Amino acid sequence: MLKLLQEAFPVLGFTQEEKMSLYKATSAVMQFGDMKFKQRPREEQAEADGTAEAEKVHILLIIISNSFSFSVIPRTGKFSLLMF
Repeated sequence: MLKLLQEAFPVLGFTQEEKMSLYKATSAVMQFGDMKFKQRPREEQAEADGTAEAEKVHILLIIISNSFSFSVIPRTGKFSLLMF
């Protein structure tokens, strides 16, 4: 399947940079799925359970790590995670 995809890129006119961007975005989505969250004791606020996956995502997507963490964890209200 990957071989067919790699053969299709030049036919569709993708540059090497565009191919790498697609691979990075795909990897970031997969890393985002590995992120774990936990609820703070006696609070309804969630927090990240480790930062390794978040760091990989922000590196792959070239975003600032603090802004990424703040965007996936609501700061007020009940524990909820927005799913994209």
